Amino acid sequence: MALNLTANLPTIAQTASDFQNSGAPRQVSSSTPSNNIESIRKWFQRYDNIRHEAQMTPTERQKADAMMAQGLSIIIPGEQKVESQQFLSSMVNRYHKASAELKGLTYLQATANLHMGFYNYFNDAARLFSDYMKVQNNLLAVDDQGQSIASTLMGRKESLANLEQNNKALDAQMRQTFGIAPYPY
Repeated sequence: MALNLTANLPTIAQTASDFQNSGAPRQVSSSTPSNNIESIRKWFQRYDNIRHEAQMTPTERQKADAMMAQGLSIIIPGEQKVESQQFLSSMVNRYHKASAELKGLTYLQATANLHMGFYNYFNDAARLFSDYMKVQNNLLAVDDQGQSIASTLMGRKESLANLEQNNKALDAQMRQTFGIAPYPY
């Protein structure tokens, strides 16, 4: 009979008082089997599934980049606007789902930085796409602090791209360290 070493490990939701807002999960005691290679492999399998379900296809990536690249000076007309809103809404939903699944994923000390990195990535991406939809509907839309949303979109997109690059570099490094196959997608 196989022993399930991760069955009693806490999830991200259990390890942080408010993971989504604080961004810093409480560390799990080093006495947990969180550095056990089998636990790490199982964690990577689940994490890979979450990433795969959330990630954009190359066509979707081109579409998202084109929407952002066209800038905010162009008001998107009727049918194109509806298509854009539907696409952005689907990405917001997909990324919210991924961040919720990552929040529920078993917390391992060995994978904590990668775990948090992609959790933050999916949350930030969902907010960015949501705010882009707001700006499409109202170019003068403001955030909760009264600041123009439109003026922040391009900088936030660049920050998100940097976060994604850093996450992918950390992912590759960790896979090499633990002998986990490269992310296949």
